Amino acid sequence: MKPKIITISGPPGSGTTTVSRNVSENLDYSRFASGDFMRNLARERGISLQKLIEKAENNPEIDRKIDAKVQNLADGDELVVDSRLAFHFIPESFAVYLEVNFDNAAQRVYEDKDQRKKNAERDADSIKETKKQIIERLESERERYKNLYNIDHTNHTHYDLIIRTDDKTVKTITNIIIREYKSWLKQ
Repeated sequence: MKPKIITISGPPGSGTTTVSRNVSENLDYSRFASGDFMRNLARERGISLQKLIEKAENNPEIDRKIDAKVQNLADGDELVVDSRLAFHFIPESFAVYLEVNFDNAAQRVYEDKDQRKKNAERDADSIKETKKQIIERLESERERYKNLYNIDHTNHTHYDLIIRTDDKTVKTITNIIIREYKSWLKQ
């Protein structure tokens, strides 16, 4: 029997946080978000999230700590995991990738007040600057994960479902994921 675990990945601004929250609420599943875990880790260390990300570029132990937490979730059930590498550490999960064009991602992140508050230490002054930060972060993550695990988390072949979120509502994306997940469970 397949585990009842959905992993959701995608670049910043693709909607992983909002969508994972909605999917977990609709299915009445628990939710884990590695971004929340990272923010707590930064807070424990008395540094900003941006500083933690910068430290992670030179200190693989930070990524390994986060990844170990995700890996421990593999034994769970009825769970939605919002994490870039969850598909890798929970390979038997239903893996979803949310794709978005960088202009739309930047617009969303820049205009999302909650997101801006969470990331106040790296708040951009413009959508153009936000786009630059998103691309830099994605490239940094891609390089780190390649070096640590020899994987590219943006490669669509890792996923059971890819959804372009640019022109879809959260409700539509949530419904697509739940429909495809239920179909996947029956296979």
